[in-house]
Amino acid sequence: MYVLPLLSTLLAALFAGFGVSRSIGYRGVTLYSSFSLFVACASSLTIWYEVVYAGGRVELDLLGPWFTVGSFNATWTLRYDILAAHMLATVTTVSFAVHLYALNYMRGDPHLTLFMCYLSLFTHCMLLLVTADNLLVTMVGWEGNIQCPNGSILAMAAVRPPNCSDIMYLISF
Repeated sequence: MYVLPLLSTLLAALFAGFGVSRSIGYRGVTLYSSFSLFVACASSLTIWYEVVYAGGRVELDLLGPWFTVGSFNATWTLRYDILAAHMLATVTTVSFAVHLYALNYMRGDPHLTLFMCYLSLFTHCMLLLVTADNLLVTMVGWEGNIQCPNGSILAMAAVRPPNCSDIMYLISF
């Protein structure tokens, strides 16, 4: 259950961004993305309740060690303590609200499926960032949070010519 927020947002990004979006259509992507974020929000609130009120701290070693150099082991570990539970609940609740707002705001946009892909992937990387146990996993989440808005801007720049604010945003990195 602790992996459910990360897994549901990753699956929402994969379904919206790759060939599945063409088979399930515009409406299917919006429904699946909204449902996935609802599942992530509900499971995050459940995790928050378990960690805060049960007083438990959970560490999950997902994929084992990345690499070992001497006595240093870099592992793919997620930590759920009180701070991570608060941040997890906050991020998924706000992201669910942003997804619902974006569905209404961009309902006529033909590239909504691509936007939903980047928004779900951004949420996944943010969840990875707040649940990371070590600096390497934190770096993966951080870099994902940097690259998702850039990919969204570059994808929209292929549709319309970029304006000055888009160019200044990309130069600032």
